[in-house]
Amino acid sequence: MLKKTMVLLLLVAAIPVGGLAPTVEASSQEQTQNASQPVQKRIHKVQSMPNMPQPYLMKDWKELTRSYDRFVFDFTKQGEHLPVGWWDRTHDNMNEETFGLMSYVGKFSQGGDGSQEAINMMAAVLGATLAGIDKSNQDGHNYVKMLQTFYNKDNGENIILNNTNTVSGQSFWYELLPHVLFYGLTSYYPEVDQMEEIMRTTADQWHDAAYELGGKYNRANFDYTAFNFHKMEPFINDKWTEPDAAAGVAVLEYWAYAKFKDPKYLQAAEWSMDFLQRQEENPMYEVLTYFAPYMAARMNAEAGGNYDVHKMINWIFDGGSVARNGWGVMTEKWGDYDVQGLMGSLTDNGGYAFAMNTFAAAGALAPVVRYDPRYAHDIGKWMLNTANNARLFYADSIPEDLQSGVAWKGDPEHVIPYEGLRKTYKGKTPFASGDPTVYYWGNTDFSLYSGSYVGFLGGLIQETNVDGILRIDTLKTDYFHDQSYPTYLYYNPHESAKSVEVTGLGSTEVDLYDTVTGQTVARNVKGNAMVSIPADQAAVIVVLPAGMKMTMKDHNIWVDGVYVAPEAKPVINLLSLQQKQLVQGVLPLNIEALGPEEDAVKKVSLTFAGQEIYSGKVPPQNLTLDTTKYSNGFHDLEASVTTKNGLQDTTELQLFVSNKGGASILSADAEQLAAWQPIGVMPGGAKAVDGTAVITENNPDGGYGGISSATFKLDFNRKPLAVVDVNSVSSNWALQVHVQGEPWGLYIKQDGPETGHFVIDVMKAMRSRHPDLAYIGEQDVELWLVAAGAEGAQATVERLDLFYQDETMVQPEDWLGKNKAADLLDWTPIGSMTGSVVVDGDQAMIREENLLNRGGIASPKLLIDMDKNPFVTLDVTEVTNEWSLLIYLEGASEPYTIQPPTSKIGEQSYDVRQIIEEAHPGLELGGVQKMQLWLVAEGDDKATVTLKNFALHYPSTAGWTMAITAAAIVVGAAALLFGILFKKRRRAGL
Repeated sequence: MLKKTMVLLLLVAAIPVGGLAPTVEASSQEQTQNASQPVQKRIHKVQSMPNMPQPYLMKDWKELTRSYDRFVFDFTKQGEHLPVGWWDRTHDNMNEETFGLMSYVGKFSQGGDGSQEAINMMAAVLGATLAGIDKSNQDGHNYVKMLQTFYNKDNGENIILNNTNTVSGQSFWYELLPHVLFYGLTSYYPEVDQMEEIMRTTADQWHDAAYELGGKYNRANFDYTAFNFHKMEPFINDKWTEPDAAAGVAVLEYWAYAKFKDPKYLQAAEWSMDFLQRQEENPMYEVLTYFAPYMAARMNAEAGGNYDVHKMINWIFDGGSVARNGWGVMTEKWGDYDVQGLMGSLTDNGGYAFAMNTFAAAGALAPVVRYDPRYAHDIGKWMLNTANNARLFYADSIPEDLQSGVAWKGDPEHVIPYEGLRKTYKGKTPFASGDPTVYYWGNTDFSLYSGSYVGFLGGLIQETNVDGILRIDTLKTDYFHDQSYPTYLYYNPHESAKSVEVTGLGSTEVDLYDTVTGQTVARNVKGNAMVSIPADQAAVIVVLPAGMKMTMKDHNIWVDGVYVAPEAKPVINLLSLQQKQLVQGVLPLNIEALGPEEDAVKKVSLTFAGQEIYSGKVPPQNLTLDTTKYSNGFHDLEASVTTKNGLQDTTELQLFVSNKGGASILSADAEQLAAWQPIGVMPGGAKAVDGTAVITENNPDGGYGGISSATFKLDFNRKPLAVVDVNSVSSNWALQVHVQGEPWGLYIKQDGPETGHFVIDVMKAMRSRHPDLAYIGEQDVELWLVAAGAEGAQATVERLDLFYQDETMVQPEDWLGKNKAADLLDWTPIGSMTGSVVVDGDQAMIREENLLNRGGIASPKLLIDMDKNPFVTLDVTEVTNEWSLLIYLEGASEPYTIQPPTSKIGEQSYDVRQIIEEAHPGLELGGVQKMQLWLVAEGDDKATVTLKNFALHYPSTAGWTMAITAAAIVVGAAALLFGILFKKRRRAGL
């Protein structure tokens, strides 16, 4: 028998959520566990959810899905804002008639042919299919075939888009999600004419897109807004990017590989997943991220991948995305109602959960446990909370005074949900509503585009004989899987073991195998069988033919040639901490290290901010982290476990150290904020009230006013972070940096109603909205804190801190031996002059991407001994226009020019100190300096410079040599347009 049981548990102290943590006595010892003890990974935010949601009021989601289908597909209904669907006879992209559905009940701008949306209609058809309805032959209608109207072939796009006659290159998620839904339908209806042909054609298109996004250099970059298929190039709208498109492309291409077996699709899926694997920050923009952990787990199991499931699954729950900050999972009680597990914005008026996101996440995450059973407990626990609390999206589950649509009586069965649930609206909490009535573009907030996804719950979950224990079908949304055995996830939220009835086993005897514990829990059963699940544990039950032998092949468990589960793996968990949690003082640590049976833990390692704080088999008692030894700012807490057989697991959290007395540029509590002065061009006032500063707009020109700090110096070439705690907002608030001499401030937090704890990367936020910002080095500035959006608008702020996030300085010895072109990928875009680098084998090229046609890349920050007379030597082989070389010394107000703009090629050598001191006679450079090298292409849009050699060295010693070798790239400018391999900063509108 193949077992997957735990043999080692390491427990070190309990952890407070934040603040000053006392040292806590706790044991740390090796323990032998029962065979049923599970080896499970912990999802950060799921740890804080209740095991059993209260009150337990589970809807019959399958019946609700079927009722929704009956309602919205009845085009004969009469009444206000009815029917919600219609027949479309325009014949866009097909000869047959099709249909349309409203996205919202009573939406002003919708209802005519061509106004329907694919993300709504395809979800309605797929959701009904998951709940057991044949939509290819329902009352004589083939709704599956009708959806081919969204395959935009008449206009030459030849991809599936959100409308029937539109163009690509607008938004990744609106252009990828219709494909995801269409491919899901193709897996259920391969016999419907043209489904497979359209799937293959569009998979080819997205393969080619991934190739042009950098796959041709084996390093795709998805940090764009969309992809234009007419031009076959990426598009960025200078407002936002959608890097989680990589997850969408990965899932499409991998499903195409599973279906058609063409290895080019697997290659495109790997390009896409490799991009996600490289991301150090959360790239989530919308629902496409939900597919990342599923793809990681499946490709690890089936394609020999080594993708970080843990990182990607926590992206979904944590929030804190660099692309769309604040999107994650709710872990609170709003008023009298638990909203644990619902998905949406964590910051919009304190929280705004969306039905569509919640339902879609369930469909994407359920199959993860087939390929990585270590997530069974936390996915099962999350889905229980989600399925129970999602009832609050429906009018019959929340009091009438806490919802916006009581007046509409057209849905007496309450099958159409509200678009979302707000934490607070007009003093009520929670409040079921949506965007249409708040922003005045619809009659109601009842949302079909949300309700159409209800089948992702209705088709997957079923209540059992025990309240609170659900049966979750892990195969329903695992599209294009190979031959498989029925596989169900069960989670027991109770404080004692429960006997759960496994139903529908048929008349032939079967065995029930639990992939979590690696044990057969029932043999030779049929019909229905009882299985005992221990308290607060999960089981993934696979229904196997009775008596069949299990084999291990390619690190997976097989029965009769059919995949069952992956091999057992170890886990390491950092318990009771959350991503980007604020910590201070001495922090006790709680580590859980688990190994499979007969493969005990050999070593546990723990580092913080790159410094080892423990390495050994069993951590000592009272293991703590003294955060006062580290600078304020974000630091990584990393843990790893290695077993005796060499299996490994890792985990990490980014913690925000904030100790009083830490170095700050500016720090202001409520009393100090109240002393700030009115902004001259838009005055406001502030008053200290109960430990907070109430900022009030009193601008005579109306609607926008606030307070200003005193003038201070801010280095635009360092990484300042602003930390703001906003308790309440009457309308909107904003935060700006005002550079002296400028008439207005520069946004670092745009106008909005968000409240809570904000950590803002000042330079990233500023340059995303002002990509042409020319300021470099230290500048005289003020911070402007603004209340906005209405006469007398107010914002209540507890405190504000501004400090530099320390960046790692590269020591000379760390550059020794770096002589490959790929090393240039460690360089980053110059903040004030954005550029990119393309590396193809031994070729390296820098390209400008700045609005001012002058941009390039900057080295990491280096420690250089100027007394050793450093030289820069480089060999330029090709220039399209001009290039230049600059050096930036930390604290300077501008860079120093080493090589002015030139078009010369060949080998050049520069005495850095001599050149700078000759150009600046009053400046004497000596000792060790903190500096960056800037290599710039300029003179025209997309100007490039190609290097063969680049070296920084001390001529008088054999010490530090940094050599980056690259061969010339002889390609046209058009080919260069798409190979951008650095991680670009998100841009936002002015």
